[in-house]
Amino acid sequence: MRRLPLPPFDTAQVFTACASTIRDTDCLNRMSDISLEVIRRGGFYDAHAQAGVTYAIPKCGGKNDDLVIGQVTKSELIALYDAGMVNRKLGRAIYDALIVSSSFCPSCGSVGATKNIDHYLPKSSYPWLSICPYNLVPACRDCNTEKGSPVAESAFKQLIHPYYDDECFFNEVWVFAEVAWEDCYGLRYYADPPRHWGALDRARAIHHFEFYGIAEKYSLLAAEHLSLVIDQRKGYFRDVSPFEFEAYLLDIGLSDALSPNDWKGVMYRALGQCVEFTHDSFL
Repeated sequence: MRRLPLPPFDTAQVFTACASTIRDTDCLNRMSDISLEVIRRGGFYDAHAQAGVTYAIPKCGGKNDDLVIGQVTKSELIALYDAGMVNRKLGRAIYDALIVSSSFCPSCGSVGATKNIDHYLPKSSYPWLSICPYNLVPACRDCNTEKGSPVAESAFKQLIHPYYDDECFFNEVWVFAEVAWEDCYGLRYYADPPRHWGALDRARAIHHFEFYGIAEKYSLLAAEHLSLVIDQRKGYFRDVSPFEFEAYLLDIGLSDALSPNDWKGVMYRALGQCVEFTHDSFL
C-alpha cells in the first residue's frame, strides 16, 4: 500500500555477489553454469510484473533435492539466498540496503518498521527468484511472518506489488474508517476502492487488505492514539467549538505528510466527519 522505487541492483549483480560466497568448488561451478538462465528468469519475472501477471509465472513443484535448473537443486537455489545473501558479507550488504530503502512496510502501509525481506513470489515455489532483487520487498516482521508462502492462482488474488503496481493503489484513497461507540469510542477500518476503478483493481485491493489483516492492525493502532485525541479535547481544546475541533481533525487527516491510506490519516478524517464525536463534550 506504499510505493517503493525499484531496487538499484539487477539480478546479475545479486547473483554474482551471492555465488561468490560459495565455498564448495563443485557447487560454485554448477551455479556458474546456470547464471545466465537465472538472470534470464529474473528478466522474465520483471516482464510479467510490469504486465501485472505474476500469477502466470509457472511455479516449481517437487522436492528440495530435485534438479531445477541444470545440475542445481531447488534447495541449492534457496540456499543462494539463505546463506549467500542473509549470512555472508557481500550478499548481506545488498540485503541490508533493501531493508533500509524504506522506513515503512509497504505491505501494511505504515504499521511496522521494515525488519525483514519478503519474497513477493515465495522462494519455495519459485527458487530461481530467491535472489531476484525485484522479487525482494522490505517488510515489517508481522507481514513477513503472517504472509506465509501464498501462490496466486488468478490475477484477482495477486497482492499489491510496491515496485510495479498502478499508482491508484498508492495515491488514491480506498481505506476508510467508521467511528463506533460500544463501551468507548473506537474505529472500524474497511476497504472501499473508488467506483471508477476496474473490477480487477477493486478486487485486488480488497484481497490485499483482508489478506494482511489490515483492519485489525489499524484498529489497534487507532485505539491507542484515540485516547490521546480525547485527552486533547478535554484539555487544550476544551474551550474550542465543535466546528473548530472538526477543522483541526480534518486538517491533520488531509495532511500531505500522510499517505492517502495511512491509518492515522484515515482515523483523523473519520473523526472529523463524525458529528457525534466532534460535538461530544467528553465530560
